[in-house]
Amino acid sequence: VCAPGGVAVAAAMSRWAKPAELGARQRLNDPGVQRHLLRVLREGHDGDGDAFDQTSYNHDPDQLRAEFVEAGLVDIDVIGVEGPLGSFARQDPELNPVAISAARASEHLAPHLSLHLLARGRLV
Repeated sequence: VCAPGGVAVAAAMSRWAKPAELGARQRLNDPGVQRHLLRVLREGHDGDGDAFDQTSYNHDPDQLRAEFVEAGLVDIDVIGVEGPLGSFARQDPELNPVAISAARASEHLAPHLSLHLLARGRLV
């Protein structure tokens, strides 16, 4: 619920989070993981996956922006939260300083490289 003039904020999982996480965990050689990953990349979810995969949705930044437009929001901004190194920093916390710098540098330029997206818009 948002009153006219109010600001709406939403967090979403990035469509590209799974490749980053699976790559950082070195799990891309498993054919089952590959099939799952490709379904998520094509469709945003995996209808053949576990309960979480069947009900969750992974957004592309442009899709999230389009949902905000459809809801009547303006001045929309979609950014990446963790940046391109977030998955690797989850595996090795010593990478946190460089991961944070990379996240700041890429939040607008390449939001799809983050695990999560953050969108903001104003209702007219």
